[in-house]
Amino acid sequence: MTEKELIELYRRQMAEKKASAPEGLWTDISRKLVVEEAWDNIAATLEKDTQKKGFWYFALRAAAVAAIISFGVLSVWLLSPGESEPRLAEETRITTPPPVDTETIEPAQDQQPLTTDTRPPATELAELPGTVVSDSEDTQPITETEDLIAPQQISSDEELYTPALASIPETLIPRTIQTGIYGDAYSALLSSMKKPIQMNLDDLNLSDVSYAFSYNNTPPGSFSLGITTAIKNTWLINNETFEGFDRLNHNRTDLKFYPDIGINMHYQHTQRWGMETGLFLSSSTGQTYRQYIHGKYTHRSISLNYLQFELMASHTTGNRLFRNTGSVRLKSMLGFYASLMNSATEIIENDQFDVKPLYSGLDYGLVLGQYLQWQPARRIVFSPGVHVKWGLTDIYLGGTNLPLNFSNTYNRSIEFRLNVYYTLGR
Repeated sequence: MTEKELIELYRRQMAEKKASAPEGLWTDISRKLVVEEAWDNIAATLEKDTQKKGFWYFALRAAAVAAIISFGVLSVWLLSPGESEPRLAEETRITTPPPVDTETIEPAQDQQPLTTDTRPPATELAELPGTVVSDSEDTQPITETEDLIAPQQISSDEELYTPALASIPETLIPRTIQTGIYGDAYSALLSSMKKPIQMNLDDLNLSDVSYAFSYNNTPPGSFSLGITTAIKNTWLINNETFEGFDRLNHNRTDLKFYPDIGINMHYQHTQRWGMETGLFLSSSTGQTYRQYIHGKYTHRSISLNYLQFELMASHTTGNRLFRNTGSVRLKSMLGFYASLMNSATEIIENDQFDVKPLYSGLDYGLVLGQYLQWQPARRIVFSPGVHVKWGLTDIYLGGTNLPLNFSNTYNRSIEFRLNVYYTLGR
């Protein structure tokens, strides 16, 4: 028999006996029932929130694992050689043809001397003005292989020989053409084609050539100014936050998001490596809880505001991210941040408190970013991506009397950023 059934049975018995209950009994019972009903409602709400929190907790963990695996597969695919490798330098590389060793070429035993009638038809030569057609010239037999194959003599790697006309033996040129009106022009052309072209390969900078035809048009040595916008999921990593994820605990930890905006400057040191700085005049971080405070289940929010500075090294892949375009590339960033506190507030329901003395005025840590760099124009670059901030210093000063690391608090955040750059100078 439940407590409510027992109370109802007692009420009926008192009514049958026409007796009165002790003074204040029914008031106490009514108050107790109201409290129990309120607790039942709170328990149902907490159970519902626990199930919802459990789903999102595992969903976020699965999404994080999937993102790490995806970045790993994408990095391996990008770094592996394939069609996405820049091939301009390969295509423009100047190579010298291997020399032909004519001494090792011997005519076959049954090879007969070649006889070539080099005289063009008289009707064709007669059409050329000033050409004297001579029938007295005999055909010249060609019996030596050296007359057919002109070896290409290359003195060094800096000489590029063009054997277009020089490979034609003089015996194949009609003597009427050689000695006629076109003889001087033919001799000058033949001598110019036989002359090696002098070229200094050191003066040919293939990286400049590939850069001119690449999609990464931010020239090395240039500066870019930009704006950064962000949506941040911030965390105050401490024991209180972790307790909010415990299903057996009535306290709950909620997700906290802040918008952010700042300015940055990027220096492109080489075609792939660069440096970047960022400045945020009012960057907020914090945490929100649902807790029992003074016997009431209420919301408690902590908000810390900083002046934040970032310094990072950036690396842009030379490979194209997609096969059909070269304007989208992958950019990785790694560096550190330092923050000076502007203010710290704690809000319980509608009451706001200044808690700046409870927190350190300096915070610092590491930053890691993974971005997609899209360059639709020569001076404009869009770069959306994910940015992780990992605080290294304990910022809470109010827990000196607490044991062990119970009060240690660290700033951590996952940020979704969009950077827009404008390249200065050339």
